[in-house]
Amino acid sequence: MGTCSLTYTLAGAPAGVSVIYVDANNAGLDPSAYLQRTIAYSNVPSNEPPRDFHVTVTVTASTDSPQIHTYTFTWTIRDTNRIQELGPCFNRPSFPLPERIVSARPRC
Repeated sequence: MGTCSLTYTLAGAPAGVSVIYVDANNAGLDPSAYLQRTIAYSNVPSNEPPRDFHVTVTVTASTDSPQIHTYTFTWTIRDTNRIQELGPCFNRPSFPLPERIVSARPRC
């Protein structure tokens, strides 16, 4: 009996996600394929409705007659709370104070 290796491919997944195989040598996890990493904000722009991703994971076994199994599912990603971009005045090391603050400062 020859050796068999498994190859995993991922299609249609949100940006930032990949598939990995964890074997029996990895402590704490059962041998299997897992989706990993962080879903990028760019998948759903701020304040936009949820977006569906039709994901396909294909597993190919390198046997004498190759076996291919495909798993398809829909993954819905929603916008999340995120820090608003700072205005242009915060990008400079020094910026002018509004007039009412300047006039309220004590004079020396």
